[in-house]
Amino acid sequence: MIETDTYISQIINDRLDAYYYNSIFVEFYSKLYKINCVELGSIINSITNGIDYREYSLTGGIPYIKVGNTKQGEFDFSNIQYIEYNLSDVTKSIQLKKGNILLTRKGTFGNALYLADDYNYVISSEIFNLDIKQNDINSKYLEILLNSPIGQIQFDRNKIGAIMGSLSQDAVKKILIPLPSEKIQQKIVDLYQQAQQIKQTKEQEAKALLDSIDDYILKELGIKLPKNVGNEKYFEVDVSELMGGRLDVGYYSINNCNKEFTIKHSKYQLGKMSDYCMLQAGYAFKSEDYVSYSDCKLITIKNISKNIILLDDCTYLPDEYFGQYKNFQIHKDDLLIAMTGATIGKVGIFGSEEKALLNQRNGIIRSSALNTFWLMNLLNTELYQSLILRNSVGGAQPNISETNILKLPIPLPSIEKQNGISEHIQSIRAKAKQLQKEAEEVLEKVKQQIEQIIVN
Repeated sequence: MIETDTYISQIINDRLDAYYYNSIFVEFYSKLYKINCVELGSIINSITNGIDYREYSLTGGIPYIKVGNTKQGEFDFSNIQYIEYNLSDVTKSIQLKKGNILLTRKGTFGNALYLADDYNYVISSEIFNLDIKQNDINSKYLEILLNSPIGQIQFDRNKIGAIMGSLSQDAVKKILIPLPSEKIQQKIVDLYQQAQQIKQTKEQEAKALLDSIDDYILKELGIKLPKNVGNEKYFEVDVSELMGGRLDVGYYSINNCNKEFTIKHSKYQLGKMSDYCMLQAGYAFKSEDYVSYSDCKLITIKNISKNIILLDDCTYLPDEYFGQYKNFQIHKDDLLIAMTGATIGKVGIFGSEEKALLNQRNGIIRSSALNTFWLMNLLNTELYQSLILRNSVGGAQPNISETNILKLPIPLPSIEKQNGISEHIQSIRAKAKQLQKEAEEVLEKVKQQIEQIIVN
């Protein structure tokens, strides 16, 4: 247990929470006060929240920038949502202008992003738009500083709320900003951007390696993808070809039919998944059964990602549930598949020995006849993901049944071949992971250099 002595005379801004006076913060600020600093509020014209909007689209409109889309120094459009909004209605104070800085204020708070250009986006109410006084400070330097330990420690100290921290406008205005000369600011920007370029190069190399896995698997199986014929406006289907009562047009598109045709012409014998696998759907646990923490995790759809099960944000059930719901127990090396929603069809492997149960809308895939790592990678190829989506039902919220998953045709190379493919994929992933690690280390190293330049 860490103890910190704080005298009444040291109480700041009516903050009575012990965390605020942690010795780590006290020591940090004792160093910061020795540097030439100004409060952030003195170098901005305004700080404004974005707007709260709840009617989203995934296909088009104005990009709606949420906390998840605002990383340190860059936008992330991987899960972008759009809104129908008239940009002329956006008030001047939240227009995204070159030189401004976006700052996340809630949840993953304290991510700063310098705007290198004007953007026709709309930011959510959980993001601040900082209008910077351009003559007083280099905006890119300010972004780098806020994302460095110097900024992040201050955000951590000044946050409100223990479980989901957030920042207030007043707290942000009081953040201390070291203000070296323009020359030093530019030197820091140059150092950071050089490191960023090296990081991006390594990340691109890692991505290219990971992207090559699909082609490698299909090549080993003798599957040649058809040329994409585009969005066909017209195609014919004979009544005799209608399958399983499916009358939806997309199911019979030339693209979809060609993809299934290519699998049937693999160089290996085909079988249905049902002949080699079992699939157990999850259970509809009730939210009132959830507990704050236990030794029994509940794996929900949010935890299932491509190739991996994420365990850093789990729901929990009472410990005794693990024994009571044996059919829904997850074992190490089980494959879990998302059966509905935006991540439908994604398959991850459960690599933990921890006790866990599976929630509804997901399935457990087990096979004693197949290498499950090989099967996971096959199902996660773009080819099989498109077939899973083809076999789903529902429009805005697609879902797929156990039956439709198990009827998927799969090539059946020997177990030795499956093992060989798996080992090669693991080596590719290991190389990509090393590159990703090196990319992060480059940036962390330069952040330490920058901190030393500022402190000294």
